[in-house]
Amino acid sequence: MDTTKIKADGYTNASNAKRAAKAANCAEFTVVKENERYFVRTAGFVKSQQKAPEAPAKAAAPAVTEAPVRERKHSTTPKPTKKVWDVADSMPGATRQEVLHACKRRGITYNTASTQYYHWCQLQAEMQAAKEAKKSK
Repeated sequence: MDTTKIKADGYTNASNAKRAAKAANCAEFTVVKENERYFVRTAGFVKSQQKAPEAPAKAAAPAVTEAPVRERKHSTTPKPTKKVWDVADSMPGATRQEVLHACKRRGITYNTASTQYYHWCQLQAEMQAAKEAKKSK
């Protein structure tokens, strides 16, 4: 039994706790809910091994709070995909990172620039292969 695979701070749901206990090859275990967390208790568990709660439980009902909404980043320039191609065309021989940094300076998000640069490179390779095939005929 490898109990190092079991997290001391518990799990967010019971199925994760069971999965961890099985992964640690625990033959006998129970899953216990304490302070909104699920803990795995093996057969040799002693109460002194339990991690002390960090904050005392509140007697009042917990206030309902909404999860923070992660703000999506958008490119600040119009037609950012076309701009990536224009930047890549204007920088022959530049490395990928140089093109991506130039795009970032122009207000294009990293993911848009990275994806469009990949597509631009694919097209350049196809055009080069077609040019060489035409030349060899």
